[in-house]
Amino acid sequence: HWGSVVIFYMVACSISWPFFWWRDIHSASWDAWKIPGFLKTASYMWGPGLATLACFFIFKRTHQRVITVWGTSLGRSLSFYFLPLLVLAAIGVPNEEGRVSHAYPLMIAVFSFFTVFGEELGWRGYLQDALRALPSWKRYIVVGVMWEFWHFTNRVHEGTLNDSLLQLAVAYPATIIISWLIGVTTDRS
Repeated sequence: HWGSVVIFYMVACSISWPFFWWRDIHSASWDAWKIPGFLKTASYMWGPGLATLACFFIFKRTHQRVITVWGTSLGRSLSFYFLPLLVLAAIGVPNEEGRVSHAYPLMIAVFSFFTVFGEELGWRGYLQDALRALPSWKRYIVVGVMWEFWHFTNRVHEGTLNDSLLQLAVAYPATIIISWLIGVTTDRS
């Protein structure tokens, strides 16, 4: 279903890229935008989520869903998300004033759930299923490459060309590995 993959990606990028560009290229204007930080983040993180919702509607007859929101276990799904943040809360992390905060990871857990959900709904919830006909190693490479390219302004907006190329040389393999880890975990649960 390459047509659905292309449509998904075009919609995801057309929603997210203007916000990435605004954030990374015109950061003073972005910083002056007076809305809560998690809503700013949602503006670009929900590009893949909105693309997914559109593609679920457009391709509802041809898109076969294997991956569901809660997987095989609601408890495991929530644990996979919250457990690392609870560990960080127990350990504590330095806040902006340099003091150790135990509440900060818990705030991240609550506020980022919505933003992360938009991104993961796209990359795992739609794209991973749309590429299911591929062997798993190819599927995770394609998801990783598309996911990293979706972030392109994050890596190339400052520094020299060599700096950007070095960042990309690290980011692409790292994102493919992360796609494989998250993808395998998603497929198994």
